[in-house]
Amino acid sequence: NGGLVSTMTYDGAPIGPIELQELKDKLVLAGIDVPDISAEGFLFGAENNDPVLRVYGGLSLDLLILSLDLQGVIVPATKSLGASAMIRVQL
Repeated sequence: NGGLVSTMTYDGAPIGPIELQELKDKLVLAGIDVPDISAEGFLFGAENNDPVLRVYGGLSLDLLILSLDLQGVIVPATKSLGASAMIRVQL
């Protein structure tokens, strides 16, 4: 979810209830989903329930008492990448 807080104007004047309703009517006529809008701004949201494939890979290296763990992840649909590294002392 997200939104915008702002002073809204319509033709250079602060927006009132009549102008706000005109704006909503124009959005409906254009076939656009009307967001939760008021004179102080608007809110919008998006939801996606499609399954997302994430591919993980990792490597662990043990050197005497030190362990080094590396991990990477990619989400092919969005091309998002992530990585982490950790060093541990194991006695």
